[in-house]
Amino acid sequence: YLAELLTDSYDVARFNGYHSLKSVPEFSDFEYDFVGSKQARQTKKEDAMRLWNEMTARPPASKSLLINDQKLLDSSDFQKLRDQRIDPPMVLIE
Repeated sequence: YLAELLTDSYDVARFNGYHSLKSVPEFSDFEYDFVGSKQARQTKKEDAMRLWNEMTARPPASKSLLINDQKLLDSSDFQKLRDQRIDPPMVLIE
């Protein structure tokens, strides 16, 4: 889920997702620029997913966690939930 946040439409979600991801020991050296280009963020998301898929210690299959029998993210169910999210533009004037 944290890798998915690396391409979120909101800067703050990308920032928080990245810092949470770095708290996972296998990702402590993971580098990412939350305000980088859209393509760079997509590439880093793919890198993070690849690293996670290579990890041997992953949660067991769970429908409620959207983890399939191969211990991978159930991307179709995840996307169904993601498609229900409303993303209005936000501008904060400081």
